[in-house]
Amino acid sequence: MNDWIQPGNGTAIYSFAMGAIGLALLVWRRPLLRGTTLMTAWWWAALSTVAISSCEAVIGWSFDSQPQTWHESIRFAAAITIFCPVMAQIGAKRPQDKGWQLIVVSLWAILALPAARRVAFEGELPFEVHGAWQWFLAILIVVSLANALPTRFFPSSLFLCAAEVTLLAAFLPLPLTHGGCAGGLIGLSLAVVAIALVALGFPPRRSVSRADDRIWLDFRDSFGTLWSLRVAERINAAAEMYDWKVTLTWNGFRINRPDEESLEIPPEVAKTLRKTTRGLLRRFVSSEWIASRLEHPNE
Repeated sequence: MNDWIQPGNGTAIYSFAMGAIGLALLVWRRPLLRGTTLMTAWWWAALSTVAISSCEAVIGWSFDSQPQTWHESIRFAAAITIFCPVMAQIGAKRPQDKGWQLIVVSLWAILALPAARRVAFEGELPFEVHGAWQWFLAILIVVSLANALPTRFFPSSLFLCAAEVTLLAAFLPLPLTHGGCAGGLIGLSLAVVAIALVALGFPPRRSVSRADDRIWLDFRDSFGTLWSLRVAERINAAAEMYDWKVTLTWNGFRINRPDEESLEIPPEVAKTLRKTTRGLLRRFVSSEWIASRLEHPNE
């Protein structure tokens, strides 16, 4: 273990402070998720923040009085909670969003098996993660990055990816060394920065001229690549079937009417399009969430 920062009261206080900052940011922006199925992802994000920060705080405060054989185990068990919010986001579709949380818990339990094995044998065996686990962790990092990278919050996704790699450096199929306490503190700090960027709304939303675009862009940025592509596919299939001459692209609706100069969607098409969009998005957001963006698209 390459502990170039030794655990102690200083690292414990820093970990506690970073965890408090991350949790405060999450609580501050929690109202923005009201009416969406992302509340479960919010709870997982709060749990992960508490788990990682508490882990380093406990290690720091007990470093001189407790055996150190269990440090890697609890660091690993706490670090893998960072995947839980993304997994909850991937399952955030009614009505299966509640039951999906059992899958999230099961995923964490399976990933935590190496740590449980180490604890069961009371540190007699070296803490190792099988190659299959290493590649599974790498795949989860790629999935986490891919689901948010094309959205407005791509800077946050990059910091989160860096946090995941830093926290799990020794357990990935890469020539990386474990940073010990330093890796835990740096990974925690990167995760809090990722939370801060989203909480502060960076980068800011771009202005739109159509309320339909605002609904789409906010949904896309909130729910990520997987669900956005699925919803866009359904809307475009309906548009082709009913000849609306409208296409939903990644950046908003495009009117396929070369003979018309107006950028507005014809009223008769807009009414049907919104009804279709509302029907699809109701699996993810409330009617109030949609109505607020129809009334105030740039607020």
